[in-house]
Amino acid sequence: MDIPSLIIRVDADQTIGTGHAMRCLALAQAWVSSGGEVTVSTADMPDGIRDRYRDIRARVVDHRFKPGSREDASWTIGLAHDLIADWTVVDGPAFGPSFFEPLSTEPVPVLLLDDQGALRRYSVRLILNQNRHSDPKLYQSKGTAGLLLGLDFVLLRQEFNKWRDWERPIAPIARNLLVVLGGADPENRTKGILRDLATVLSARPDGDVFSVRVIVGAANPRAKDLALTAAELPMQAELLHDVSDMAEQYSWCDLAISSAGSAVWELAMLGTPMILGAQIPVEEILAHDLARTGACLYLGPFSKLETDKLSSSVARLIDDPRRREAMSQSARGLVDGQGAERVVRRMREITTRARSEAEGAQ
Repeated sequence: MDIPSLIIRVDADQTIGTGHAMRCLALAQAWVSSGGEVTVSTADMPDGIRDRYRDIRARVVDHRFKPGSREDASWTIGLAHDLIADWTVVDGPAFGPSFFEPLSTEPVPVLLLDDQGALRRYSVRLILNQNRHSDPKLYQSKGTAGLLLGLDFVLLRQEFNKWRDWERPIAPIARNLLVVLGGADPENRTKGILRDLATVLSARPDGDVFSVRVIVGAANPRAKDLALTAAELPMQAELLHDVSDMAEQYSWCDLAISSAGSAVWELAMLGTPMILGAQIPVEEILAHDLARTGACLYLGPFSKLETDKLSSSVARLIDDPRRREAMSQSARGLVDGQGAERVVRRMREITTRARSEAEGAQ
């Protein structure tokens, strides 16, 4: 029997971050676990993320074409032909009509991971929008793609599986603080957050001990600069670069300060009390919607934060276990960690049905 073959077209760099590649990794893990093989096609990807794919025996191939261009599309089509692919998965902001139209005339179905419904037309077989604010109206009259919408399809990596039944303890004082601003943090917001935390913690009584961990993503080039900043501040901050055990970090912390990217679903899975800011417009939509559930405190875009808004919010939540408990409970009920498996099952069902129909027509 042929081994089902999946192609993933995704990039990760200092501009778009690593979230697209990491959620595709979750899908790749589920595909491999179901007996398939994965090939990743990329124009740019940090070594740390390449290694994560290779750990699951996925093949990573590079190309030199502009992401989303017709040349990129031709390359992707050729790869699908060579590998006799069952599906092509595409994720990233660079991909639009000039990329999808050539693929739409090919026999290999395409699954697009989308967050905004911003294209005028979607020439793909399936659209996956895993956000809580996703709605069929976003895609109405924009093509005939099947829709996988909402939190049932959130893609979480397999490292989170063992935490499904874990119960988060809520400390009277939130002494373990985590800062995680995505895989790239292009505007270097982490540096300002460290200074805000130093202001908050220096105002605590003598002997009040706190631990701060800062996650520096695989596409963030400022690890050394952030280490120097942390060393100059009147607090103990541990910098962790290109972390592979994010679930462990979330379980360690009592409160997380994060950008509102795909990491929020990882935080929610572990019921992590979180303060969120937005780095790009789509994160504003996600964070506003999540705040309505009570699962987070959303402060607004990082670029527009008032001077003391973050520090005052952190100071309040440190001493408010009831609020953190409520946030944790609201977050924990949002995702169950099985979204990737559901998506793979749907993809396989479509493939099986198409083959049966083709055989019946012969």
